[in-house]
Amino acid sequence: MNTSKVTCCGEIFNVTTMGNGPGLLCLHGYPQTNHMWHKIAPGLATKYSLIMPDLKGCGLSSAPSDILGKRHYSKRQMAFEIKELMRQFGHSKFSILGHDRGARVGYRLALDFPDVVEKLFLLDIITTYDVWNTMDQTAAMKMWHWSFLSQPYPLPEKLIANAPDDWVFNRLARGQRELPNWLTRESLQTYQHSFCQWEVICGTCADYRAGATIDFQHDLQDLERGRKIQCPVLLIYGKSGNLSYLSNIEALWSKWCDSSFSVSEIDAGHFLAEEAPEEVLQELVE
Repeated sequence: MNTSKVTCCGEIFNVTTMGNGPGLLCLHGYPQTNHMWHKIAPGLATKYSLIMPDLKGCGLSSAPSDILGKRHYSKRQMAFEIKELMRQFGHSKFSILGHDRGARVGYRLALDFPDVVEKLFLLDIITTYDVWNTMDQTAAMKMWHWSFLSQPYPLPEKLIANAPDDWVFNRLARGQRELPNWLTRESLQTYQHSFCQWEVICGTCADYRAGATIDFQHDLQDLERGRKIQCPVLLIYGKSGNLSYLSNIEALWSKWCDSSFSVSEIDAGHFLAEEAPEEVLQELVE
């Protein structure tokens, strides 16, 4: 395992690499860093060359100022930068494993650069377009942070900055008061340390503002034009995760996929790679 700082497209990415074989880009979710892969990375590294960056605005990567989120944090821009980052590591074609926000960068990369992505593995998401269009009362209560984080600057930033450790704990524990049994104290502190930085708080809020505006618009444009993901797609979701309120997950994804699409449910919550690493690893390897 090797961790380094890599400059790409004018941004600095904190990147951990591991293993040998075809390239597998691993993109983490919110409110995490590339540390979230620590339980499954050793198993994947026996088959793949893993490239695991902190997303822009997260961890030890650059967090450029962008109050509206439309310039630096659109998933189209982030996908382009990540594609170029992979090229710098010698991978002109690669597969993608993405969770949460990272999965959104992943499916955008597959849509915008179909000749680059060989396989797409998604953890516990539907498209940004479908999130907003299926937002009923149940979804709004489960995913209330989408609306909160996309409120105008600086309201969410200031509220989070008043208690960043509590905010990260709440997001990971999903409102429970006790530390989840899948989350070690060391891992929690790793994620909390990232959110001690004002730039990270601002960057991640800008990411969600992009999700409520420009990312939604890009998804809608693709849907209207009939533009679809060309590579094989595997969606793994948690039985009690973010998608548990949906009964039509396969139908929602089928309209976005022009190749083989498969879906698998795992007895876990939203943070699959840490909650059920053995099950996730088995699904990915198979």
